[in-house]
Amino acid sequence: LAPNVVRWIEQLNIPVPSETELENFIEKQKKITLDEGLFAWLIDFTDLQKKADDSSPSMMAAIIDTSKERIFIKMTGSKQKIYDQSQNFKALVQSLKFKK
Repeated sequence: LAPNVVRWIEQLNIPVPSETELENFIEKQKKITLDEGLFAWLIDFTDLQKKADDSSPSMMAAIIDTSKERIFIKMTGSKQKIYDQSQNFKALVQSLKFKK
């Protein structure tokens, strides 16, 4: 999980936090239950952009592990758009169905 989070942080030009700060950031992210007992981590990068302008590029990502693969779903846009659409993104992720 951490290497993907770091890669996305770098893509957003956010200073990469220390290892301890990164662990704390990941631990604070929401974990939601999905279909078939699966879960998804919702990684909200606006949490690392408290002082950034609302028009700064940002992202929210969902990481889902199934028995066969790891699935990534990303929403990108301005910090404000990510904030505004975060509940819709969560609803989209929770609506996904997986075949056994």
